[in-house]
Amino acid sequence: MKIDAPPPRRLTVSEVSSPLGRIEVILDEAGILRGLDFGSGLPRIRQRMARLYPGPSLETGAAPPRVSEALGGYFEGDPDALARLDCATAGTRFQEQVWTALCDIPRGATRSYLDIAIQVGAPRAVRAVGLANG
Repeated sequence: MKIDAPPPRRLTVSEVSSPLGRIEVILDEAGILRGLDFGSGLPRIRQRMARLYPGPSLETGAAPPRVSEALGGYFEGDPDALARLDCATAGTRFQEQVWTALCDIPRGATRSYLDIAIQVGAPRAVRAVGLANG
């Protein structure tokens, strides 16, 4: 579940195995999910987290069981498993709108970047939707 949270003081990156390969999860000191990446590696994660959250250190550590269980549940067919994790995002207002629109897509349905751009009221921002999606 998305929550409002204060800026993190410390971030921990953990690796979790999945059917898609290695997933890196980034949690703050309160255990709030701050990022998730599909095997891009620590240098890229450090760069991204420094841009989103300047200041906090980034350490490596083990993922809490609830995170591994949520990811495992999702890949075992429980589409709501990830919604049980608290997460906080750091994005612009536009990015937040795009992310909300992405979460509103029904399971099994698809939407183009143009569809999302229209939905968020910015029909000419197709490329920006693609960047936010990335």
